Amino acid sequence: FLAEQPDLNWRNPDVKAAMLDVVRFWYKRGVDGFRVDVCYMVMKDPQLRNNPPNPHWEPGQNPFDRLLPAHSQNHADIHKFNRWLRETNDEYDNRVLIGEIYLSIDEIVKHYGQGDEFHLPFNFHLILTTWNPPAIAEVVERYEAALPENAWPNWVLGNHDRHRFASRVGPENARLGMMLLLT
Repeated sequence: FLAEQPDLNWRNPDVKAAMLDVVRFWYKRGVDGFRVDVCYMVMKDPQLRNNPPNPHWEPGQNPFDRLLPAHSQNHADIHKFNRWLRETNDEYDNRVLIGEIYLSIDEIVKHYGQGDEFHLPFNFHLILTTWNPPAIAEVVERYEAALPENAWPNWVLGNHDRHRFASRVGPENARLGMMLLLT
């Protein structure tokens, strides 16, 4: 999203080969895996169409929301990208791929693939859920029901994109949240 963050064309075979070689470079040096930032936005529309304007956006709102991401996120080809990374990952023992994915539960779980995509597509739904038992239970039940067979569930209560968990829910609830992550 910044000039310092190049948006590469993974459809170009030379770019793909070069980037997978970068992954191998770091694996050979002993890294345990990768957390892939906004991985669901890597593969864009093959026709490179512009995203349409968001008719509900108003000045003062987040500029990112000015356009509807119809052509720039979660394109069907993203699963090819996920599998390319996983195939490269699996050339090495005991490595993990984690994907940052802000999507619906039904879309997040597709990024596990058939065990051939991300080991852990981040599940940020607890960050976005009202912190009360019925709301939490509903999200937990919906997510766990949607998980593919043999998929590891994961939960995130905070990250660099949101206010700290304890600041949002208070110290007493923060302790409960930490216990929830351990269950």
